[in-house]
Formats: sequence, structure tokens, C-alpha cells
Amino acid sequence: MGGASDIEEQLLPNTEAETTPQPRRRRKRKSMVWEHFTVEAVAGGCTRACCKLCKQTFAYSTGSKIAGTSHLKRHIALGSCPKIKSQDKNLLALTSGLKTDGDSPDPPKRRYRANYFTAQFDQDISNENLAKMIITHELPLHIVEHLAFVAFVQSLQPRFKMLNCEAMESEVLAVYQNERLHLLQVFGALPGRISLTIGLWTTSQTLGYVCLNGQFIDSDWKLRRRMLNFMMVSSPHSENALSEVIGISLSEWNMKDKLFTITLDNNCSSHDIYSANLRDHLSNKNTLVLKGQLFVVRCYVNILNVVAQDVIASIHGIIYNIRESVKFVKASPTREEKFTEITLQLELPTTKSLNLDVTTQWNTTYHMLLAALEYKQAFTVLETCDDNYNEAPSPDDWKKVEVVCIYLKLLFDSAGVIMMSPDPTSNIFFHEAWKIQFELMHAVNSDDPIVSTVAKDMHEKFDKYWKDCSLVLAVAVVMDPGSS
Repeated sequence: MGGASDIEEQLLPNTEAETTPQPRRRRKRKSMVWEHFTVEAVAGGCTRACCKLCKQTFAYSTGSKIAGTSHLKRHIALGSCPKIKSQDKNLLALTSGLKTDGDSPDPPKRRYRANYFTAQFDQDISNENLAKMIITHELPLHIVEHLAFVAFVQSLQPRFKMLNCEAMESEVLAVYQNERLHLLQVFGALPGRISLTIGLWTTSQTLGYVCLNGQFIDSDWKLRRRMLNFMMVSSPHSENALSEVIGISLSEWNMKDKLFTITLDNNCSSHDIYSANLRDHLSNKNTLVLKGQLFVVRCYVNILNVVAQDVIASIHGIIYNIRESVKFVKASPTREEKFTEITLQLELPTTKSLNLDVTTQWNTTYHMLLAALEYKQAFTVLETCDDNYNEAPSPDDWKKVEVVCIYLKLLFDSAGVIMMSPDPTSNIFFHEAWKIQFELMHAVNSDDPIVSTVAKDMHEKFDKYWKDCSLVLAVAVVMDPGSS
């Protein structure tokens, strides 16, 4: 059975081999400091780390005792090495993680191996980056005096000298001036025109503020939006105040030959511009398209807000009763349970829950009315069985609410189309505006007096917008290849 013995010898472990001690392997050095140092053996079984740049040596190990790498890191990171100052400045781009070439491969995800030890520190660049951070994140200037923030920055770069508030303000203004000069160059090379949007606010102290934003198509055919000016106006509603602000802005940005349209919000009046003859003055210089026929337009969403608020105001008494009815039901769990029982007994097909509106946001009032309509029978029954409740609208009131909701839905859906578009362009507005104009024109001639009354009030407001803006919207639709 010699064959079996041979097999057993092959299967049995070699105990003699196991007992033979194996030489201990030295662990691979993983610290990134070894990208800048080599290890050299010296007398007495000691080793020293030699800097690849300046050739200076440092203690590393004595026998089995290893000194570590902290002192080596300090030599590189703190700039003690005399050769580091002569390193190529391109290393700074590496250390900040900026890509200089869009096609360059991404760094390996397993471990970032950039030569951050050789990063050059520049106080001016750091000041500028701090100013941009404050601007981008809308931080207060006095963050530079927060002790915790200062300590954090010092832990990252001990050589950084934190600025005070006044110096930081100067840095922020310097960033603004640089960006302004860059934008002036962009406007100068722009082949197309620029549209202005004007926002006007008045504080409780009657101080007025005007914000001018510019929209334009850049050379890459991308829609851009930039805030140009934010200025205080002593008399915001005076006859010439807005015209003066616009004139100053056009001069500062050298845009008199670049202006296309001005869009006003619901607080502005085109009379302010017409009274100063700004449009006529620019038309005489042939700087406006179609002699200024497209010059002044109104903000579409703001027009929807104005029309919606007006139609809601027309039934404010009914809305008050509905709002009080919702408050009554929501006042206690007992009342809610009782109202729910009435709803179940009537077998009402409800899909919405009662909620109060925010009086300054018409869309929330619209949703409150929609929900209340589903429970109108329940409110009527509640009034008959609860002596404390006497706010139920009448059948005629509910009829008016139904009509109002029909046309509020028209406005709500149109606003939704515009707001959901990431880059709404003028051709989209034409279809939405024409849809509303068409529906209101037909509703004005309705045989139902409630429908015609509600539609007439809405149409008077919306028709003014349509007459002012139909031409520019029609031009956009004609130029849209998708509408051919």
C-alpha cells in the first residue's frame, strides 16, 4: 500500500516547515511624506530621512525604535525647506483641487496623493477667496472677528493674517470692481441686446430701493442674469425718480446702444418712464428696436397676481365667512370629529382637507376655497345642529365661489407652467397669455350673470397687460421654429 502512504505524506501538514521561524517583513511606508524623503542607513544600525529637495537629513530610527514622521511633515508643510520657495506655482492649482484642463483625469478615489506639502501660501489670494466666500454665502463682514472662525483658519494656515472688518469691506469692494469691469467687457463684446428688470421696494420709513437686473444671451447662447444696481431712491414714487435711476444705470454700464426692453414689476408704473420722455429720447437716437414699441413690458407673473388678488377682493365677504368656518371646525378636536361625522353621513366624495390660507398669498386662498367647496353641504348641516356656528355661506355664495375658482385655476395653472420652466422664454408666455385672454373674452359674454361679472373684472385688468405685451410676445412666437 505504498501508494496510500505517498498520498498521506502529501496531505499531512509539514510540521517541520511550520516550526521554522519566518523573517519579519517591514511594513510598507504609506505616509505621503515619503514622496519627499528617502531613508539612508548610517553607522550603528541607525537610519536617517533625507529631504529630496534640500538634502538635509533628519533622525528616523535607532535600532527598532522609529522616530515617526511629524518632524518631516513640518519641514515640508511649514516651508522650512529652502528649496520649496522655488517650486513651480502650478503646484498651487493642484493643492486647491482646481482643474486647469477639462480633459484631465480625475484623481484616484482611493487616496488623494496631491503634493499639498509644497503648496505656496499667498496672503492676497487668500484674502480674495475669503471675500468671495462672504459674497457667495451672504455672510456678515464681522465673521472675520469671530474667535472660533479665526481659530479654525489659523489651524489650516498659521501664516494667514486675518483681516478686520474695514479691510474685509475693502476686499469685497475690490471683488465687486473686478467683476464689474469684467461684465463691462462682456457687454461691450455682446452681439445682442440687454433687457432690464426693475424691482421697486418701499420701507416702513418710506425709503425706496430700486434693483436693476440685466438679462442677456451670451456668445454660447445661454441666458444670463446679472444684478447691475441696487440703489436707494429718496422719493421712489415721484414723477421722475425711476427715470433718473434708469438713466444713471444706462450711463454707468454704457448700455444706451444695447437696451432692448424694460420689464416693470407690479409696484412700478410706466408713467414714470413716459413722463421723463426716456423712451422718446432713446428712440430719437435710434437705439430702441421698432422705435420703442417693445420697450416697456410688464412682468407676467405679477400681472397674474394682480388679477387674482382683485377677483378675490370682489368676494372678500364670502371668503371671510369661509375662513371663519374653517377656523371654527379646526378650533378643537371635538368639533373636527363632529364635522367628520356629518361628512360621512352625507357620503361626500371629499379628496381634500380643510386648511386656512395665508391672506397675502392668493394661491393658498384658492386651495382653501377648493377644499371648502367639497364640504359646502357639511357646513350647511353644521349650522343647523350647532348653535355656536352661524358663518355658513348661502347657496348663492357657494355659486360665486365655484365661478371664482374656475378662473383662479386658469391663473394658477398658467403661473405653474411659467414657474416650472427652468429657463422660461418669451414664446412660452404667448400661449399662456393668449389662453387666458381667450377664455376671459368668451366669459364676458356669458348668459350667466355671475360668470360675466367675474370675468369682466378680470378681463379689464388682464386686457391692459395684453395690449402692452401682445406685440413682443407675438414676435417671439413667430420666430420660434416650434410654432411654425
